[in-house]
Amino acid sequence: MVLFKRATQTIVAVAVLGGILAMDHAASAQEPTKPAASQREEQLREQLKGILQELEDLQKTREGTLPLGEQPKVVTEKVATQEPEAIPEYELSDLSIVSKRFQKRPEGVSLSATVPAETDSQPTRTMKESMESLPGVVLRQANGPRDFSITIRGQGVKTAFATRDIKIYEDGFIQTQSDGLSRLDMQDPWFMRSVEVTRGASSSLYDNYALGGMVQFRTRRGSDINGAETFLSGGSYGYQKYGLAVGQETDKIDAAMFASQVMEDGFIQNSNYNTQTLNFNVRFKADDKQNFYFKAISNWLNTKVPTRLTQAQFIANDRQAGGAQTTCSPGTYNAGCANALLLNQGRVDRRTILGGMYERQFNAN
Repeated sequence: MVLFKRATQTIVAVAVLGGILAMDHAASAQEPTKPAASQREEQLREQLKGILQELEDLQKTREGTLPLGEQPKVVTEKVATQEPEAIPEYELSDLSIVSKRFQKRPEGVSLSATVPAETDSQPTRTMKESMESLPGVVLRQANGPRDFSITIRGQGVKTAFATRDIKIYEDGFIQTQSDGLSRLDMQDPWFMRSVEVTRGASSSLYDNYALGGMVQFRTRRGSDINGAETFLSGGSYGYQKYGLAVGQETDKIDAAMFASQVMEDGFIQNSNYNTQTLNFNVRFKADDKQNFYFKAISNWLNTKVPTRLTQAQFIANDRQAGGAQTTCSPGTYNAGCANALLLNQGRVDRRTILGGMYERQFNAN
């Protein structure tokens, strides 16, 4: 009895809808232009759609309560007699699949970042002073006075040279070398807008060499400068720094260029350095869906490298370069000689990075 009533309601609803469509068709045939639908007609159409949708939901609910053998089939094969070698025909019933996007951050991974307000009033001398404000991040000086080894949650604590197992980016461009080595002697804290650190294994997000996490340096944009800025700083042990920043933003282009020179004698003997850094960024917005980024970094570094001190050497002179008490003969090779001053131990590096990035959105959403 219930099935008969529901079927009757469906037939009546379809008949009403057919009558309305027939009236619209007749009116359009008699008049050259179709008049706008009245408010009452729109209400009737909405009510009819609601009735049909409710009937469909009731039918699906009723079919779901039936035993598995009595439920209607999604695919029904026609049983009519067909010619030999004919292609079989099937009738497919309507099937709706609704799914929601589910996003979950990987377990054990956390993200934090520095804010410009931390360094605006008191600019930092090195990236060590800036990044150690983040929890779980420790930097140790290694391979000269300008290079540091990053440790995140203890990962990388055994690395004595530069940084490994941590992926380094600057404005989206990879700074990590092909062998997994990353160096911080070409990042100037005065250029930076913020530093983002992802703590925890992140290779699934940032590709190889992100076992301990990821560090993303964000330089200031042209909109942050809108003109020119100069920087002058000095301190103890011969520390001097000179900087220049030029930037501008237009409707389509955001450009910024930074230049700096830093020199210092150093607290320890044979740790003086002199370095110059250029950093150039251009962001071009072609339209709402297309963007192009260009970046160029060049760094010149001339630095002396002291050797490590033993406890006895530190007690005797905590500023010595290491190995000062070792007997060395100038011009003669001696495997036990570790006097950094006599060896004139140091390095001269020049590193240049060029990169371009094209970004296009396939969907504005």
